[in-house]
Amino acid sequence: MAKILIIDDDPQICRLLGEFLRRQNHEVTVAANGAEGLTSATATNPDLILCDLEMPGLDGLGVISALRGDRRLGEVPVIFLSGCTNRSRIRSTMNLGGDDFITKPAQLPEILTAINARLAQRQKQVQQLESQLTQAAEVFVGIIHDLNKTAPSVQAGVNFFL
Repeated sequence: MAKILIIDDDPQICRLLGEFLRRQNHEVTVAANGAEGLTSATATNPDLILCDLEMPGLDGLGVISALRGDRRLGEVPVIFLSGCTNRSRIRSTMNLGGDDFITKPAQLPEILTAINARLAQRQKQVQQLESQLTQAAEVFVGIIHDLNKTAPSVQAGVNFFL
């Protein structure tokens, strides 16, 4: 079960997507605009964000910019779901770090496929990072072990100079 945040100013889309994703066993939070979405993202630490591009106030570009600049939320996958077909605007979202872009209207299976792909990709990244962390910890423990073995001779050398 993933935590998914939906940021969209259309309540019907939020309700429809929310219900659909809950039936897929996801935990869903909904935000009606970009500012509310950033607040919700900070509070819930979602696994994935579905975000509309064109919203009053803070739009999708503002949301992705803020997310990518946040140390804790910067790696959260963001899928844009928008009626926008302006290629340069779509490209801007991707250049700012958007992970996918689906144009409305979209079929629920298409959205679910994109969500599952991004969640799987993120899980793989997390596993790689955990593996690297484990390897680094093993190297560190080895260094500490080696230092403990040589500590008496190092200490003797230091005492010699005193």
